[in-house]
Amino acid sequence: MHFLDYTLPEISKGYLDVLALLSVKLADKNNLLEKTQAKVPDFVNQVAMLTENLTGQTKLLENSLTQNHVLLNRITALEGNIQAVEKNLEILEKNYDKLLWAAICPELVVIPAGSFTMGSNDFEDAKPPHTVKVSSFAMGKTPVTQKQWQAVMGSNPSHFKEDGDDCPVENVSWLEVEQFIQKLNSKTGNTYRLPSEAEWEYAARAGTAGKWCFGNEEKQLGQYAWYRDNSGSRPHPVAQKQANDFGLFDVHGNVWEWVQDIKHNDYNAAPTDGSAWTSRGNYKKRVLRGGSWLDTPASLRLAFRGSDTTDNRFGNIGLRLAHTLLAL
Repeated sequence: MHFLDYTLPEISKGYLDVLALLSVKLADKNNLLEKTQAKVPDFVNQVAMLTENLTGQTKLLENSLTQNHVLLNRITALEGNIQAVEKNLEILEKNYDKLLWAAICPELVVIPAGSFTMGSNDFEDAKPPHTVKVSSFAMGKTPVTQKQWQAVMGSNPSHFKEDGDDCPVENVSWLEVEQFIQKLNSKTGNTYRLPSEAEWEYAARAGTAGKWCFGNEEKQLGQYAWYRDNSGSRPHPVAQKQANDFGLFDVHGNVWEWVQDIKHNDYNAAPTDGSAWTSRGNYKKRVLRGGSWLDTPASLRLAFRGSDTTDNRFGNIGLRLAHTLLAL
């Protein structure tokens, strides 16, 4: 049937039906649009929350990366420290023996250069008094102890062992002392030696000119020395009495101390430069200085000279070390 065959009312009704259908569909679309628009704020809020969350996570990541960078730097620094420690340990291992011996060696005191009058007219073998010029050197703060001798030689020859290994080593001959010094130098790489007689007296006087390092008052001797009147007939641990003005302990009493010099009957033709007198004289004997726990105050005087054969030892004979200083 051709559309011209329809009557106008029929056509109008058809259009109205179409319009009604379109109106219904349009209403559905509007409802859908309204629902969609209603959901937009929620969606926007969700997007905002996600964005905020993402920003927070980004900051956390950035902080984490920063912390990781700091941690990496610390790890790198720690690795450097570990390498430094390993290197120091390697050096320590190589030098362990020397460091060990350095800890065992007697503490030294630097003695300043100067001049003094050596000897005294009170003793025949200390004549004539003469001026001696002494270069700076180092001197043992105390006599060598039993502990130090034991560490070097592996044995303790002392007669008075029961009084403790901080007592001065004694009962050692001059020849044994030379062996001790040779072995100590071999182990430490140093050049320890016995002091010359002039060095010993100069260091013991410490700038004074009296009978003893503190002056001429014998009643003060007990403050500085172990000797016949206060020792109880035995040596005592070093450095218990007062030191002289150079900081040396036990320069009076406790034990006699070997020096380098050969025994001479007087000071005629003695060196005046502080060096040891090792020519002429009695080659079988070496000089001893300082007196001991066994002796009278006179034997403890700074100018008093003792001596003994190089192979003799006794329970009141020990030693004090010296060391030549390097020239600047």
